[in-house]
Amino acid sequence: MLTKRQKELLIFIHGYLKENGYSPSYQEMQESLDLSSKSGIARHVQCLVERGFLRRIPNKARALEVIKLPSAATISAPPKGRQEFRPTIVGATRYEPVAETTIPVMGSVGINSPKSIMNRENYRIRLPDGLDDEEDYFVLEMNGDWMHKAGILDEDILIFKRTDIVSNGNIVCATVDNETVSVRKYRQSGKSIALATVEDVPETQIFKRRQLELQGKLVLLQRRY
Repeated sequence: MLTKRQKELLIFIHGYLKENGYSPSYQEMQESLDLSSKSGIARHVQCLVERGFLRRIPNKARALEVIKLPSAATISAPPKGRQEFRPTIVGATRYEPVAETTIPVMGSVGINSPKSIMNRENYRIRLPDGLDDEEDYFVLEMNGDWMHKAGILDEDILIFKRTDIVSNGNIVCATVDNETVSVRKYRQSGKSIALATVEDVPETQIFKRRQLELQGKLVLLQRRY
């Protein structure tokens, strides 16, 4: 099921294509939904592509194709700066869910983020091939570049396997003192555990085992271009 924002964006793109013959820019999409950043638009577009509502046309800039719209898709007022239109259903006349397994992308994780981000669903992505049970995994979006020497960049999609069994050198997601959550490099020596940011900004932190709750280890990374 699409969110309200995703439906609004899909209808806007459909109407823009009918009027202009080419796709709107991310700036125009951002203004139509009154969002504060283009990254939010990128996430919504990716979700619509993965769920089979949009298709990107390769090797062409600003090239999106509307594959289908949800049934009973209507609009009560025209998009900003556009003439009113009544969308038609492309393809099937009745919306059928895409037969694929999806997994929620939770909060955006910074160096030290509140634990509550683990309970927040922002959008969903298709469960990558090779991962059998979505219940065994969780997904966070990276907010910052402090792990770039480990190959993890801002806005990367991080897929973790739920486990508290990890090895030195693994990238882990851990809750500290039941308050904050962070993604760092794990290293244990005796009864002490070091969580490093790779960049050492802030510096590596040392914890006792009882202070940490390991949520999982990084098994896959996705990046949008």
